[in-house]
Order: sequence, then structure tokens, then C-alpha cells
Amino acid sequence: MRVIDLVMRRAEVDPNGFALVGGEGRTTFRGLVERVENLASLFERHFGSSNFIELSGNPSSQVVGVLAAMLARRSVILGCIDEASDTLMVDRVQDFPGYVALGVRGINHRHGDSVDGFSVVVPTSGTTGRPKLVVHNDESLAGSLILTTSVEDELHGESGLIDSEWSVALVDLAARDPHGLRFLSAMPITSISGLSMMLRSIAMGEMFVIPQSLEPQAVWDSVVDCHVTNVGLPPFTATRFASLAANRSLTHPELLHIGIGGSFVDPELVEKLEERLGCMVTIGYGSTELGGVAIMSRPWDSLEIRSSTIGRPVHGVEIRLNTVESGSELVVKSPSMALGVLNDDGFCPHEQWFSTGDFATTISTGELIIGGRADFMISRGSRRIDPARIEAVIERHEMVDRAAVLGIPGRVAGNQDIVAFISAKSDLVQDGILRDAITEIRDHCIQRLPIHEVPRRIEMVDEIALCLDFTLDRRRIRDQLSRL
Repeated sequence: MRVIDLVMRRAEVDPNGFALVGGEGRTTFRGLVERVENLASLFERHFGSSNFIELSGNPSSQVVGVLAAMLARRSVILGCIDEASDTLMVDRVQDFPGYVALGVRGINHRHGDSVDGFSVVVPTSGTTGRPKLVVHNDESLAGSLILTTSVEDELHGESGLIDSEWSVALVDLAARDPHGLRFLSAMPITSISGLSMMLRSIAMGEMFVIPQSLEPQAVWDSVVDCHVTNVGLPPFTATRFASLAANRSLTHPELLHIGIGGSFVDPELVEKLEERLGCMVTIGYGSTELGGVAIMSRPWDSLEIRSSTIGRPVHGVEIRLNTVESGSELVVKSPSMALGVLNDDGFCPHEQWFSTGDFATTISTGELIIGGRADFMISRGSRRIDPARIEAVIERHEMVDRAAVLGIPGRVAGNQDIVAFISAKSDLVQDGILRDAITEIRDHCIQRLPIHEVPRRIEMVDEIALCLDFTLDRRRIRDQLSRL
């Protein structure tokens, strides 16, 4: 049994139930499957098995495209390949006028025959380095579905799936009735987080809500208007949710669970969200290569653990810490692990264990603390500083919209100076009250940070480079610094 089989079954069991809401309106499970079958037929007629199919278009169309590729056992690339990476040598085959809205086109790739059957190529954002094209297939996406569903089971006091053998878990899922949940991801469908949440929602017969945009205000409006119960947020959007919740009341507060992941989370955020929204808040850790969440906190953990750690591995995931220069690197083994990556040399399969590139430590009760990415840590003598922790403090200042912190070569050998890029909130710019902003923000940092973490240089900028999910694009920000 495959994930697509669960989707097809939902259309048989509840044809008039809503599968998608938002974007193009409301789509029932029957309507979704009809669109999927039509597109799958087109794939089979016009694309050879050695071709990749590029899917761009709007999020609703991307959902249909991924499911159609599953059904037709074809390989798809999410997003625009020209923006995703410059490492693939491609020729555009043809466009189909009837499917312009779907953003469908064929791509001849010189290594197109290296992956058999269905696969979905998910570009990484490139926020910490050159973008990669990560390859998932039926097996890894099924693993992701099982992991995420077992997490939801655990959060809601159920344990049936956790006790099942992996080989029969999909069969167990197919027999389940939906719980009436409504899912929303503030990450794009072209990201592994958005993709895995979409598959988990639709395959389990729940509603998947697509916001008008990924701007925090638009996400908030969709959560309120569509009575969303489960939402996945990157840290910045979660921070804005806390602000919105402080200023507005939810007429019908139906949120059950907010999952936050993607980068460092301000320790104060968890408590603020729980107080203002009255729902469970957990912190998660994962990556495109790992197929989504692999480690997460639990709502019954103490507030200290939930606000300062990423929790423990989810059921079925194994971890270890490998000693490397300047710290311990987190290495993970997961049933949702991607097959590998596509690069200039073709398909390169992953090893059984994935080296994340993140420093990590454990506390006495077993939870993990992420210390930041090895390639963006700031060196101050013997100290290694995670820039995300400084950014979180700066963004607490009322004038600050976004902050990006980097290390540059310092005057003393072995030390880096800390530079902070800051964009101000738009209403403050319009009011023209930024004259003393740098001094205020520096004083704010001095009062809240150890002296060795206070930025030596603060630059006010009009905007800060962001990825599609509104996380910092550190690669472009570093390029921006080099031009100043």
C-alpha cells in the first residue's frame, strides 16, 4: 500500500468531504481525485519514465501535481528548477496550454533514468549554503506519514500506531476514521514541512487549509476564518502570531496544536503562545533530507524543557552525537530519510545515517539543545555563538521587524566581530522615528546579552533577504554584507 492509495480511499469513503480549502476555493475529496486522475493520465501520455516533470503554479495545483505523479509513478520537481539550483543541465521539452495554471512542463535530465518510478525532488532553501535537490519516494513519504501521525497520536493520548509494525502501519492508517481536524502549514508546499503536512492531512481524510499567502497576517486570518486545529509555523511567523493574539481575540478558539520548527526558537515564545491561544505548543527539528520532523518536545514536558530544548526523537527515529572540531554534530537515522540528492554527477544516495551539520548537546533528562549550524557559528575565542540566539533577542525590541546576525573577521586573530542587519517595522519608518534606533537597539542588547555576544556593528537596512518560508536566507545576507 502507498500513500496515494490512502488518498484514493478517502474519496470513496467520504467523497463530499472537503480535502482542500483556500486558494481556488473548496475542493472535495471526489473533486481532488478527479483532478489527480486527469493529470496522471496526461503524465502517462506525454512524459516518458526518464523525464522529470516540473510543478510550479499555485499551492493547490502543486498538491494535485504531487498526487498525480504518485498515481502515475512519475518523477516531479517542486518549484521552478531554474531558481532551485544551477547544477542541473535541463532542456525544456514543451508546455501544455491546458495546464498553464498547474505550471507543468517536461524536463529532460541527463540523469533522469537514475531514479525509477515515483519520486519527488524537493529543493532546499539554500539558506545555509548552495541549494540541494533532495529526492524522496513512496517509501520515505510513507515513513514521514507514519511518523507525523504517530506524533499526533501521542499528543492526543493514542498509541495504536506506535505499537504497530512499520510494515503494516499504512494498512492501519487506511482503516482509520478522520478526527475532524483541520491542518494548515505556513511553510510552502515546495518545502518538506509543507509537503509532509499536506500528505498527512489528506491521506488521513482531514481538511488541508491553504492560506492566501505565507505572510503572518494572511496565515492568521486563515487559521481564524477556517477554524484550523493544527498549524505548523516557522519561528518568525510564530512570533507574529503571539503579537496578533495579544491584540485580537479569537471568536471561536479551536486551535489544538501549534508546531514550530525550522530554526532557533525564542525561549519566551512558547509561554506567550500558550497563554494567549490556549493550545499545545511544541518545538520540532527536522530537515528536507530527514523528510520533516524527527525530534520534538511534548506538551506535557515542563515549560523549561519545551522552551529551551527541541525535545526527544519521535518514535522510530534514532540519533547520535559525533565529536567534531569545536563541538558535537547531530547525526540522525529516520524511516522518512530521503533517498539522496541530485547533483552534477547524477543521483547520489544517502548513507543510512544523516549528518545534519548542526551542533547539539543533551541535558540530563535526554532532551536535545541545538547549538546552531556549524557553517554559520560565530567564533569568539573558545566560544561558539549561535547567531539565531542573538537575533531572537534583537527582535524583541519594539522597533525591530527582522534581524540577521553574522560573524566577520575581527581585529584579533581567532575572533570574529558580530554584525547585525536590522529592518525596522514599517509603521516606524513611516513615522520617521528611527534617528536613535541604533543606539536604542545596542542598549537593548547590552542589557540582555553577554558582552561577548553584543553586536559590534549594527546596520539598518530596508529589507533582509528571506527564503520562501520567511526564514533568513543567510547565504544571500552574507553576500549583501560583502557589498557594504
